Amino acid sequence: MPKETFYNLSEEKRMKIYQAALDEFSSHPYKQSSVNRIVQKSGIAKGSFYQYFEDKKDLYKYLIDEIYKRKISYLTPALKNPFEMNFFELLRDIYSSGIKFAKENPQLAKIGYYMLNDSGKEIYNEVLDEKKGDGMAIYKTMLELGMKRGDIRDDVNLDMAAYFLFQLGNSISNDFMEFFDTGEQDQVFNLVDGMIDMLKSGIENR
Repeated sequence: MPKETFYNLSEEKRMKIYQAALDEFSSHPYKQSSVNRIVQKSGIAKGSFYQYFEDKKDLYKYLIDEIYKRKISYLTPALKNPFEMNFFELLRDIYSSGIKFAKENPQLAKIGYYMLNDSGKEIYNEVLDEKKGDGMAIYKTMLELGMKRGDIRDDVNLDMAAYFLFQLGNSISNDFMEFFDTGEQDQVFNLVDGMIDMLKSGIENR
């Protein structure tokens, strides 16, 4: 995480560093990204960079945290009144909110795309492991509410289902970026509908 000296900078200077990092990590996978390009674009000395961050990984993890907060802000409206929709409607809202986030923040989504598609690298595994627990907790809470409402069978393994939904959400984000490159990103909404229909046949309480 950033050192206190980073937070002591003016907002304008912090945002220049943030934007330079965003440009770099959305244009290159982590291994190919360059601190030299970041400091050059943000207009700071390389020595100053290490007064603000321990290293490139420290900056990258800070950026991922900021992206995560932004994405959660897109999901929050759907989660505010979970009892107003059945589980499958709520799940569609969550996945659709994630797609909206990617559509409106393509640079942020591209960083996530690199992370998911290069998951064999140590840094990506480290970041994913840190965020996986938070993501699965959201899905598990949704599943518990759905079970209480009678939307979901009471014999469903909630931990396994939460893990599956978390991975499915990652897959949808990945598919969106691939469709984005072809200009057919709205097709992902059809994919979400199809996946939720398949889920219903497996865990819906009938």
